[in-house]
Amino acid sequence: MGATTPISAVRRNYRRLALSPDGAHLAVIADEHGRSDLWMYEFGRDLWRRLTTADSVLTVAWAPDSSRIFFSSGRSGSQDVYSMPIDGSAPARDVTRDKSNWQMPFSVSPDNRYVLVLRDQRPLRILLLDLQHPDRMERLVPSAGDQGGAAFSPDGRWFAFVSNEAGQAKVYLSKFPDAGRKWLVSNSSGYNRGVSRDMAPFWRRDGRELYYVDGKKLMAVDMSPPMIGKARVLFETDLAVAGIATDGQRFIGIRSAKVPPATQLNVITGLFDNLKTRQRRPGAK
Repeated sequence: MGATTPISAVRRNYRRLALSPDGAHLAVIADEHGRSDLWMYEFGRDLWRRLTTADSVLTVAWAPDSSRIFFSSGRSGSQDVYSMPIDGSAPARDVTRDKSNWQMPFSVSPDNRYVLVLRDQRPLRILLLDLQHPDRMERLVPSAGDQGGAAFSPDGRWFAFVSNEAGQAKVYLSKFPDAGRKWLVSNSSGYNRGVSRDMAPFWRRDGRELYYVDGKKLMAVDMSPPMIGKARVLFETDLAVAGIATDGQRFIGIRSAKVPPATQLNVITGLFDNLKTRQRRPGAK
């Protein structure tokens, strides 16, 4: 594995993170006094900004142009989907109408029209929120089990998601918007735990690879949908890896620390240089 470098010296109880599509900002959910809130980190200026206060934020997703974020907030008593510009030019607004269950955004389509939302019910369900018609949300994938995090492909023609319909949580691929058929992406081991909102695959920016975490292993799958490569171990790490940089060479994740606050943001660099060196070396395995 390549070198692991802290992104910021600031330590908080980080829970989730999402890198902006342009790579300039990091949206981070951090816990403070039992309530989780949304923070924004700007790489160019090493600057933190707090975006919510005592909101109980659970998930966050970026608009494709990096100008806006979508997040779940408990400010109204239940978890609803909110949206706000990252420059602070307007307050957050609730974009959902159905208040029957908790709803958490995971991915926004490249045309900025649709949001993949996880509804916290039994079983867990991925729903499609149409921002032009927010009064209704449609169920996307029929399955018997729980569904977990989901991610649109960069071209918007596919989406990856987690489901335990086969008894163990695995990653699948479906077309968008016609999700009647699905293809298995992960290998036979799948995730080594049940489905939760913390499980979400993520794509390389060019759409040619899909990644997911299996225990301490970061798995990679070559993608040319509907052709799917064999899942392989990219590296093992104690980081909760959650994204890949725009250069396709660095991964970003959260590492538990021994000194409180409990977590630290890190970036893994030089990984692909090491892999290329191993591939060139005679007899390398």
